[in-house]
Amino acid sequence: MDGRTYRYFKGDVLYPFGHGLSYTTFNYAIPSVSAKTIKAGDAVDVTVDVTNAGKMDSDEVVQLYIAKPNDTSNPVLAGFARVNLKAGQTKPVTLKVDARALSLVDEKGIRKVQAGDYTLHLGGGQPKYAKTAAARLTVTGEALLPK
Repeated sequence: MDGRTYRYFKGDVLYPFGHGLSYTTFNYAIPSVSAKTIKAGDAVDVTVDVTNAGKMDSDEVVQLYIAKPNDTSNPVLAGFARVNLKAGQTKPVTLKVDARALSLVDEKGIRKVQAGDYTLHLGGGQPKYAKTAAARLTVTGEALLPK
């Protein structure tokens, strides 16, 4: 798939995903994960406090990207949630990270969750182009998933 999908794109983009959608700025606290270590196939929740640091009420689309072990592509979008915040307001946003979001498809077409350390990036855009807050998750064992 290298060279055929955006996932492996290495160049700079003109307008990253989510660019220009707000008239204010948002700050992200350090995220918390419901469990630091899970068994392959299990799910976790990741929660981050988002603050509207600007002077205007606005919506923010909180994006969750996952960097997976043994995956050389860019972190993958695994979830998102829209939150409305008044100027100066802070709200917690929780996203579920399930086995499918943690999985990779190997060269034989088998989808599985691998053991290793995963990085969960939360922010208003892709980690390469936007300031994100990160949390770590360790997965033990392996789990095969249906296609």
